[in-house]
Amino acid sequence: MTGLAEGLADPGELERVKNTQLADYVFDGESLDTRAARLGSDALLGDLEFSAGYVDGCRAVTAEAVRDVARRYFTPENLYVTVVWPTGAGDFDLGLFEEGLGEENLVESGLSAETHGLAASVESKGKMKPGEPDAYFVYQGKAPAAASVWLSPDYPLANTLARDYPDEYAFELGEEGGSGRMRLTTLDNGLRLLVLEDTGVGSAWVGALVDGGYRVEAPEDEGAFHFAMQMLLEGTLSRTGPETMAAIEDRGGSIGSQGLRDCGLLSAHVLAADAPLALEVVTDCLRNAAYPTDRVEAERRRLLDELAREDEEPFTVALREAKRAFFGDHPYSHNQRGTPETMAALTRERLLEYRDLIRRPEGTLIAVAGDVDAREIERVVEGLWDDAPAAGTPLPDYGPPAFPEEDARLALDSDREQTILYWLWPGMRWDGEDRYKMLMLDSVLSGIHLPNGRLHARLRGAGLVYAVHAYPIFGVEPGAFGLYLGTEPGKTAEAIGIVDEELGRIAAEPVGEAELARGRTMLDVSRYAIDLARPSDRLLDAAFYELWGLGYAFEDDFTEEVEGVTAPELQEYARWLFSQPGAFVRYGAE
Repeated sequence: MTGLAEGLADPGELERVKNTQLADYVFDGESLDTRAARLGSDALLGDLEFSAGYVDGCRAVTAEAVRDVARRYFTPENLYVTVVWPTGAGDFDLGLFEEGLGEENLVESGLSAETHGLAASVESKGKMKPGEPDAYFVYQGKAPAAASVWLSPDYPLANTLARDYPDEYAFELGEEGGSGRMRLTTLDNGLRLLVLEDTGVGSAWVGALVDGGYRVEAPEDEGAFHFAMQMLLEGTLSRTGPETMAAIEDRGGSIGSQGLRDCGLLSAHVLAADAPLALEVVTDCLRNAAYPTDRVEAERRRLLDELAREDEEPFTVALREAKRAFFGDHPYSHNQRGTPETMAALTRERLLEYRDLIRRPEGTLIAVAGDVDAREIERVVEGLWDDAPAAGTPLPDYGPPAFPEEDARLALDSDREQTILYWLWPGMRWDGEDRYKMLMLDSVLSGIHLPNGRLHARLRGAGLVYAVHAYPIFGVEPGAFGLYLGTEPGKTAEAIGIVDEELGRIAAEPVGEAELARGRTMLDVSRYAIDLARPSDRLLDAAFYELWGLGYAFEDDFTEEVEGVTAPELQEYARWLFSQPGAFVRYGAE
């Protein structure tokens, strides 16, 4: 801080900070809720155009302005230091703050309002002694006393910021007709490009989806696809791994890669002007990843560390074991990161074989969303990919999973003070004929994304669980319908009993029209207000369907399909589903 006040920031550093600040601001503004919050904040300040000037104002900041602000605010009299000190660590040494600081410099103390409530905190003000748990202590050093703005009953709650602003104010979130256009192009080598133009944002999301995922892994290679996808960012023929990351991050963006159940995803989020750069970097990673031996070993160690941490996550352990019991030998039983044994055994040569599966143009879909011109993006992608021939290599095909012929039940002991229960029943492909019945079943039983539904009302209402949810697992091959809950030892039997009652009830009795209508509304809200809140969300949703041969407009009729599910159809589907053999896992004490 002293350095900023005494000298000028390095131009390169200042540019990186600006890019990061701008990117964070622009990325946050992609969602409608953030735009609404900004409008409300601007109204509170009395300047409805305040946020509109943020980007230009940020770009105009100079090194001299940063120095002047640092001189003005980074002063001893403005310095406040906060320490959270565990009571078990002994007395705190006040000399760490300032030489000679002691208890005579104590100016305020009290109980934590967060822990004890505001009333108790106010009542205890000035009465606490150092060392008391869940209490705060304020010491004054050499800086002069400042006016307190501590939230107490006499703190003025009236709005002193707002000024006059018009009762009605018209504004545009984007140019009329300039948002939502999607364009699909296929190159001669089979590579597909899907672009969503949205002029209402100042950013671009660039992704490469590659067909495959752990669906194509051999049993002995569990985790290989994700491993291979992670290696895309560990160096190419022209860039080291750090140089790849810096190419995007120095511009304020982010880049990441992962292997999923039915595909791999490599994506970058950047300011709109950097979309061509992101396309070049993503293409370089896909086409020219080098998989250096030292980086393979470093990534192996990192993945093994992540696997060890997975064992500390009870829901992850329960799902992992439920998948193995339900899907058996099929690759859908695989863990994304594999097992310690398969991670240790995978050779660089074997990973290179998965790299060859990843970089097939005919199995790749490039997706770009944001404030971009689709035709310009097409020209960039054609220049990057036109010389790449189709690989002509088919993906391994292990066919559909064989579902259990009888219930598989597994009990795993744990010394945790929590118990996780997991159920899986037979599911379907993405385009299964009962898709919308399964979604409605999820909505009625437990809500979509947000806690709701029959199971939540009964189990949470009775204090038996701290989490409960049902959800569908769709796939290129048939997946599953899952249900999980978190409880504690001693409550397991009662919780299972209520689950059995509710599953039996929805199979035996038609859902009432009001409950069905609420389920439809929740499905619509979750899809359009949560799942598809950002341009990148809308594009990625469409891109998945296009990659798997369903067409990017696969769910354009989502609302109509949901509205078409009737109570008798839902009852019939529930009766069939919950009569099928499945898998049940209890992880923890009964």
